[in-house]
Amino acid sequence: MKKIIFALLIAFSITLTTTKPVYAAQEVPVYQLYLKATKEHLYTVDTIERDQLVKNGWICEGIAWYAPSYSAYPVYRFYQKSTDSKYYTMDEEVMKKLIQNGYYKEGVSWYSSENEAVAIFENEKLNGSRTICNLSAYSGEYHYLAQQNWKRNGIYCYGIRKATEQESLDSIRTLPYTNNSCFYVDGILVVNKRHGLGSSYAPGEDPTAGAAIRRIIKDMNAAGYNIHPTYYSGYRSYSTQSTLYNNYVRSDGKANADRYSARPGFSEHQTGLAFDLCNKAGQLVESTREVNWIAANAHRYGFIVRYPYGKEHITGYMPEPWHLRYLGVETATKVYNSGLTLEEYLGVSYGDYE
Repeated sequence: MKKIIFALLIAFSITLTTTKPVYAAQEVPVYQLYLKATKEHLYTVDTIERDQLVKNGWICEGIAWYAPSYSAYPVYRFYQKSTDSKYYTMDEEVMKKLIQNGYYKEGVSWYSSENEAVAIFENEKLNGSRTICNLSAYSGEYHYLAQQNWKRNGIYCYGIRKATEQESLDSIRTLPYTNNSCFYVDGILVVNKRHGLGSSYAPGEDPTAGAAIRRIIKDMNAAGYNIHPTYYSGYRSYSTQSTLYNNYVRSDGKANADRYSARPGFSEHQTGLAFDLCNKAGQLVESTREVNWIAANAHRYGFIVRYPYGKEHITGYMPEPWHLRYLGVETATKVYNSGLTLEEYLGVSYGDYE
């Protein structure tokens, strides 16, 4: 029955491409949320629902796209309690099929437009009991989703326009961030010796940040710099960091280890947004030519050098010219131009562990 439902969705998406709906000029953001436990996404324009979902363990990933406040094509969300499945559709025949199979019509999630195509992707391997859906308005994301075994099944609906990177970051500034033991300021996840992460926080490598670090590596190699073409140190789980830190303590003592290694739960690598660059010998980059290039250009790719020289009393760590933290191009450029550390720029507490 799932295949019939999605076949109808695909058939409707083809019809949609030839019909231009009438929509209001006012635009509203469609928020994308992610639940790691089930590896699924949920989409809503309701900020009250968004905030409640975040409190219940969902992660708001920002604005997926902008939709019209009203149009002739409402997109409805259906829910099936027995499988905890969600479907979005505009097609009356699909709605009938969903209701026949025990789905409840929750209401209008958003309205479709005519400008920016929103593609639908499915992945049956993520959850054996049901098909998981992912909607994307970004063509640049399609290749990444395909690599992760997501199957594209046509155009699902249309939005007015894509959200800019800064709009997406700004949209999550006021969310209830106490969930998952995370500390955010102005939409930026802060991890230092004063602000840590829970042991269950395990997002994996951020796909946007991962793509950006690979662009740096590619460009540096093309320019003749001594950078390993494929290897870098990125995401680390809480348990991995615990093993590393304890090994350093045994070999170098706790006081010394604390100067260059984060305690478990206090490593930026656990965010999936931090990366250590290595040279072609697999060692951390420390050579002057490479370090200078990274310091002068990382922000162009959305990164800052997180632990710069002369700032150990603020960051809590020895200088690490190889350690980059992803913030997005606009924010990283502002931090770079300010000459401040992330703690100074955001005005957050810093120093040693409390």
